[in-house]
Amino acid sequence: MQNLIKNTLAFVSIIALTTFSACSKSEETPQSVETYFTPIAAFAFTMEEKNGSMLVTFTNTSSYADTYKWEFGDGNSSASGSPTHVYPIPVTKPKLYTIVLTASHSENGLSNKSSRIVTINPPE
Repeated sequence: MQNLIKNTLAFVSIIALTTFSACSKSEETPQSVETYFTPIAAFAFTMEEKNGSMLVTFTNTSSYADTYKWEFGDGNSSASGSPTHVYPIPVTKPKLYTIVLTASHSENGLSNKSSRIVTINPPE
C-alpha cells in the first residue's frame, strides 16, 4: 500500500510540474502594427483687391498630412501650410488660374491632390 501511495504521489507531482511548466509565461516581443492614413488635400480661399492686384489667401484644411506643395497656376508655387498669393488684375477679360494643393505625409510617402479654379475679373 505504501508503494502505491508513493507511486501515486510521484505521479501527481510529475503532472503538477508538467502543468506548471506548460502554463509558464513566455517572453514574446509584442508586435506593433502601424496604421497609415492617406492624406486628404483640401483648401478654401478668400480674395481681396489690394493696390491694383488680387490678394488670395489660401486656408489649408487638409488631413493626415505634414508637407504641402501649392501650385498657383501662374508658374509660382509655395510649400507653406496656408499661403497668400498675389495675382494681377486683368485689363479686359477674366483670367482663370488652376490652383493645385498636394498634401503629403513625409513618414509614409502617401499624398493626395486637390484643385480649384480661381477667377480674377477685370475692374468693372
